[in-house]
Amino acid sequence: MITSLKVKRFRGIEEGELSDLSRVNILVGSNNSGKSSVLEAINMLYSLTNEGGVFGEDIIENLARIRVRRTAYYPSLWYKYDDESPIEYEIGFDNGLELNADFDEGRRWLIKKPSFKVKIGEPRRFTEEEVMLKHLQYGPFGDALYLLLGIDDHREIGKMFLIKDLKPELQSYRVTNLVDCDKLLNSFGGLKSIIIGAEMVKNFAVIEKGVFPTILQKRDDKKLIEILNEAYETEIEGLSYMPFSREKEDKREEYALLLMLKDYSVRIDELGDGVKHAVAILSIILGVDISLLLLEEPEMHQHPKTFSYLAKSLSSLTAKAKTQMFITTHNLELIDAFLDTFKEEDVSLYHLSLRDGKLDARKIETPDAKVLDDLGIDVRSLERYV
Repeated sequence: MITSLKVKRFRGIEEGELSDLSRVNILVGSNNSGKSSVLEAINMLYSLTNEGGVFGEDIIENLARIRVRRTAYYPSLWYKYDDESPIEYEIGFDNGLELNADFDEGRRWLIKKPSFKVKIGEPRRFTEEEVMLKHLQYGPFGDALYLLLGIDDHREIGKMFLIKDLKPELQSYRVTNLVDCDKLLNSFGGLKSIIIGAEMVKNFAVIEKGVFPTILQKRDDKKLIEILNEAYETEIEGLSYMPFSREKEDKREEYALLLMLKDYSVRIDELGDGVKHAVAILSIILGVDISLLLLEEPEMHQHPKTFSYLAKSLSSLTAKAKTQMFITTHNLELIDAFLDTFKEEDVSLYHLSLRDGKLDARKIETPDAKVLDDLGIDVRSLERYV
């Protein structure tokens, strides 16, 4: 789990930091306060080990065009489009590891910390050298290929290797701090993430193909149906697929998710956006093994009475895997639903503000948030009171 995040030169953030993070982190603030940028900065970390995201999309390309669906403009990932200096990260993890990494204009990573001391040369004449990890490219299956790089002179040492083979590669050089290697590989596993927002819901066919075969095979569709019927007062009896053709003369068939009701069935395409958004969130949790769930304004198209069902469902479905969540919102009722559902030690509320590129993240403890609410102070607009 990520416990702290510091980022420089990403999107509209010249520099910003969030510390003392919890399993559930709610981000509030006015428009253009950096909330979406924080989600995207976290999502980009997944490309440290993989080129493709949860559904096979190019992670970096997707981020470069996630806000407006046009040709990817990669400098948009940099503060003021200045990609001559790298985007810098400092991340803390709950296993004690501190990871410092730079992302450059060539879309490559340099992992500066942890560094490793390796022994090079013949046993009686070896020299000990401190090295870091340089990302060169992605392999044929989208796995990251790295090599060891000398810290002092940036001299390349050895050959390229898959990041998953880091430990045997370091062992071949008689590395002295394999504990940090184990922590690093463990932390990499905690960076698998996905952003679920309006754009994801509009492209529901990707979710159908990516997760529903798994959901149906495990019969987790029963859980999904139970939640939907309770939260939206629907009478769904089952899920299936329905073939359809784009045009009458087109013989190629596609399939759409079908909700089987008591007297008839309906494609999910024809349902309201609120239900589709809920299905997207819940089905991804049920059908994909992820460590970081990044939710952008999950209140979109939802009636307030559904917020408590959403919070309780996320609590129960993510408890075993201890999935970490980052949630942006403008809705007070959604905030209350999550603060009331999760244990105090598991949820944190952050008020973000962004001025001249400086991101300020103020943590508000759950008891303090409730006191502020009783006093009539809007936690979404703390800048008015400070």
